[in-house]
Amino acid sequence: MGKQLGSPTVTNVWVPAGYKDIPVDRTAPRQRLMESLDKIFAKKLDPKVHLDAVESKLFGIGAESYTTGSHEFYMGYAVSRQKLLCLDAGHFHPTEMISEKISSMLLFLPGLLLHVSRPVRWDSDHVVILDDELIAIAREIVRSGKIDRIHIGLDFFDASINRIAAWVIGMRSMI
Repeated sequence: MGKQLGSPTVTNVWVPAGYKDIPVDRTAPRQRLMESLDKIFAKKLDPKVHLDAVESKLFGIGAESYTTGSHEFYMGYAVSRQKLLCLDAGHFHPTEMISEKISSMLLFLPGLLLHVSRPVRWDSDHVVILDDELIAIAREIVRSGKIDRIHIGLDFFDASINRIAAWVIGMRSMI
């Protein structure tokens, strides 16, 4: 697809990996996840046509106590393997902003995938609207001078409104 489009496509790997209660062993699941990701990414693809990204999750229903693929895990994995790191606006604590992470991550990674969404209590399945965090994200993207290393994906999952309206509202807000 990247060859046909003349620009790289991005595949984002997100794994719902967590526990409802406190696990006895926090290391072994992370070791297995790291080994599995290494197998998934074993075949090297041309970065001119394809890029791989990994995405963390804070927690969610059914994973309230421990998340194998935490931000720290995926940040370490992305830096050590030089993959894109996906920052999802809805996968962090409500007071934690991804706009604050962009400049730091760009120092160590080949690029970022931003999953621009509108979080509501750790859930990012809400149509993007023009709010303070979206403005801060856009400012960081432009001010970084690294627009060519940042890939943006918008969340249109919210099924409470018409799909075309969701697309138009989200795109217009990001623009």
